[in-house]
Amino acid sequence: MRIAAAAYPVEVLPDWDSLHRKIAQWVAEADAELVVFPEYAGLEAALIGATTPLGTAEETDRAAKAAPRYWQMVTAIARAHKITLLAGSLPARSETGDLVNRAALVTPQGGVAFVDKRQLTPWEQAETPLCPGTALPVFDPPGLPRLGVLICYDGEFPSQARAIRQTGAQLLLMPSATEGATGASRVRIAARARALESGGHVALAQTVGDCAMSSYLDRSAGRAGIYVAPDSGAPPDGILAETAPDTLGWARAPVSPRLPEQVDIASAWDGQHNMAQLTPFAQKHA
Repeated sequence: MRIAAAAYPVEVLPDWDSLHRKIAQWVAEADAELVVFPEYAGLEAALIGATTPLGTAEETDRAAKAAPRYWQMVTAIARAHKITLLAGSLPARSETGDLVNRAALVTPQGGVAFVDKRQLTPWEQAETPLCPGTALPVFDPPGLPRLGVLICYDGEFPSQARAIRQTGAQLLLMPSATEGATGASRVRIAARARALESGGHVALAQTVGDCAMSSYLDRSAGRAGIYVAPDSGAPPDGILAETAPDTLGWARAPVSPRLPEQVDIASAWDGQHNMAQLTPFAQKHA
């Protein structure tokens, strides 16, 4: 099984068809069974047709309104390409009505489940209406190892990764967006540290390039990488694949499809949030 993590540019596109074509083309070029897009890559849905820079409040509102259509679109792409896809996150309404930074994991069968950023950055706390997520789910996508998702700043807190690992998860996906080299380096270091601690694979996907129309992503620095612990049979530095800094493209690497041992813990934080059985999108959002 191959995993691909994106170093991805967020752009202003003229319409939904253009966005669909862009994501579908990126997915086709990924050449992998599990594809990971960065934090806030979903904001392209909010930026469609924008002609002037959006303020944070307007961009957040546009994203929340666009989110259901965006998830429907990425679900169709995952089905068409027969892949499991972690779509780029975007501000969205939670089941309680709160605005959260939400990513969607979709499967080739049309299953979808959500994960919300738990630890907001100081900028998100001060400048956006976003609320922290509460659940820390784990996922059992068909044919893939058990995995967890930590969105950007979440990955800098070892306790969250440890809780996910205690469920038997072998993969950790870290979608991220950072403004400058300092933040990008911090998240990359955290991703490699989580790989060292867990003994599993960590996939880091980050936004790259500038988007003047976006208040969230006016500047982005980063790269994509697949990391493991430097150990027997692994590269000496633990880097399975990595893009150059601030360079568009995919980091790809093979990952063992061996499923983790069965465990009794349903979820890292709270059993009611276990996402092992993914519900088809149409059934949840009919």
